[in-house]
Amino acid sequence: MPADLPLTTRFQLGPTVTPAQRDFLDRHGFLHFRGVASAVEVAMLEEEVAGIEARWLTEGRTKVF
Repeated sequence: MPADLPLTTRFQLGPTVTPAQRDFLDRHGFLHFRGVASAVEVAMLEEEVAGIEARWLTEGRTKVF
């Protein structure tokens, strides 16, 4: 039962979101899929996000939407 799954649960990425994954997402607001990106790809994403954050802070942005 998804309600019983710990917050550390990692799911397998498939062609669609399963009902269990959807329930977990609705309850906790996130899904963690294992093996979607390599360590190098994650590092690249983190670098990009840090750059965006720095630019927005410099601009004085207070909202994303």
